[in-house]
Amino acid sequence: MRKVKLVSDPVETIRNNPERYLGSKKISGNILLSLIEQDANLLGCGEVGAHIIDGWYIVSSSSDWIKKNSQNIDSWLEVFKKLIPMSEAGVNAIRHEIFLMAFAESVFILEKGNVVLLKGDFPSDSVLECIEREGLEEKFSVGFCMKQ
Repeated sequence: MRKVKLVSDPVETIRNNPERYLGSKKISGNILLSLIEQDANLLGCGEVGAHIIDGWYIVSSSSDWIKKNSQNIDSWLEVFKKLIPMSEAGVNAIRHEIFLMAFAESVFILEKGNVVLLKGDFPSDSVLECIEREGLEEKFSVGFCMKQ
């Protein structure tokens, strides 16, 4: 008889089995940055930019690719805590926001100049000033930092 265990915490499942979802890729800020950037591009949000500012990895676009492509989702946090299929990337593909909740130390959303913290700590004032200088405060962005 085969035993099946139901997944009660998708974030913990990803954290404990990254190779199941990423193959041989080693978890790093650059890998996660490229996965989120790829998702944003595939979800058709227009021009996408990737930035690294003082240890913070930021993917930005002119539009919110998360809510735009998430039916029956009320908040950003829901997307970051669920395994969500992404047919645009292939038959068994999933979105990668959940990887940020599993592996990043801090995660935020930037929308219309408002920083919404999803996990960990807010970026420092100097990082927020750099974001403003780069013109990102007017864009939709997902930012995260890894443990030092």
